[in-house]
Amino acid sequence: MSPRLWLAFALLPVANSLFGYALFPIFWWLGGQGSARLVDPASGALAIGILSGVLALLVTICGGIPVLFWLRRRGPITLQQTLAAGVLLGNTPLAAYGFASLVFALMHLLAGTLSEHLAPPTGLVLATVRVVLLGSVLGLASALVVWTLGIRNTALVR
Repeated sequence: MSPRLWLAFALLPVANSLFGYALFPIFWWLGGQGSARLVDPASGALAIGILSGVLALLVTICGGIPVLFWLRRRGPITLQQTLAAGVLLGNTPLAAYGFASLVFALMHLLAGTLSEHLAPPTGLVLATVRVVLLGSVLGLASALVVWTLGIRNTALVR
């Protein structure tokens, strides 16, 4: 693989940290807290930025690089394939978290220790939509970084 592609992969955690930091106000507003005031909004944005960067590092190592090798074996890599992989990989942390939450909820249900003070279903659905939207946007942005810096105008697309 070319040094350009390795550079693109190396920049993904930094780029995702910046994207997460910049998207925090929208994420906060979509959560219904648009009228609520944070004591320190910069700390919330910083937390989302750091979390986005750490997750990007894990997803890049465990998913992005293997998917690129797989796509390369199948033939030329297209922008559409790269964007689709970005959306799917951007949502893998949510899928892992959802699966783990389901396992723990089932364990508590079987043990009879499930809390009666759970969030209402509409709140859970809206929170899920919000996180899927964030994962999709971060995944698309990451895919565009990889495409622009590492794939476009190289032998990988021919």
